Amino acid sequence: MMTDKNEYLTKVDERLQEIKTSIIAIKAKMEKSSAEERTVLAKKLDSLQKKYRDGVEKMQDLSEIDENFWEGMQDDLETFWDQLTRE
Repeated sequence: MMTDKNEYLTKVDERLQEIKTSIIAIKAKMEKSSAEERTVLAKKLDSLQKKYRDGVEKMQDLSEIDENFWEGMQDDLETFWDQLTRE
């Protein structure tokens, strides 16, 4: 797990951009899909949008954390990272 705050926030931002790209791709694919496929894609889209919103909120919270508290949050950060990178 990354312990440097700026390094960690950069990695989170990169992951959020990947999620955003996936959201855009799913939306485009939905336009060309059958109703049945759209239902499946809509569930995945909802999941990714929630993950993105939660990630943006958490990243904002983390960016405001004082460096003195950063080291003590490693377990929470690892859990958050696992959730963010889980497909």
